[in-house]
Amino acid sequence: MTVTGIDHASVVVVDDVYADFDRARAAALGCDFTPRTDSAFAYRTAQAPRWMEEAAIGRICEVLGPGSRKELIANHLHMSSAMDWKVNLHRGARIHVDEARWAGVLYLNTAEQCRGGTSLYAHRRTGVRHFFELRGRPDAQEILADGGDVARWRELVSVAMVPNRLVLFDPGQFHQAQEYFGDSKSSARLIHNFFFRHIPAHFDPDRKGTGAPGVMGQAANS
Repeated sequence: MTVTGIDHASVVVVDDVYADFDRARAAALGCDFTPRTDSAFAYRTAQAPRWMEEAAIGRICEVLGPGSRKELIANHLHMSSAMDWKVNLHRGARIHVDEARWAGVLYLNTAEQCRGGTSLYAHRRTGVRHFFELRGRPDAQEILADGGDVARWRELVSVAMVPNRLVLFDPGQFHQAQEYFGDSKSSARLIHNFFFRHIPAHFDPDRKGTGAPGVMGQAANS
């Protein structure tokens, strides 16, 4: 396992997570995926086999510490196609935040399929990078709504999609997956998602966090 801290407070990259990547990918593809109906994003989810969860969480705990296991709030396999990407663009579901301390994105596509990756952003007009910075701002909802227009954001960090690579980051930072692709179960974008420690995005006393544009809750797309 290779661990690279781009900025240890925000992004950690862990390569070669699964000892047998081909087995992990085959196991993931063998799961039954269902559409996610409680998210602004179009994608499908499935529960990973227990051995996959344990192997990945064990590697994550090597980086974040053994106590992280108790802070796990969600983990699921996530499949998204090129058509899902078009749906999300139509909905304005792109750059967003998640209500957690750490998110993990573990890439399960082959090298030939991998495209894009994960990017972090700053809002061009205000410089806002994290939902903590929205607290007390009268334009907080406007900034969140701007997540549907990538031209209103400046890319800060981009981590390439590589087979068997895990990207750990603070999902309170504005972020998005760069691209969905594929038109079938075997060719679509496939990841294993993890979220640790729920942190409500209560920067606006007139709302309840999840449900506002750009706030995706505890276990959304990344």
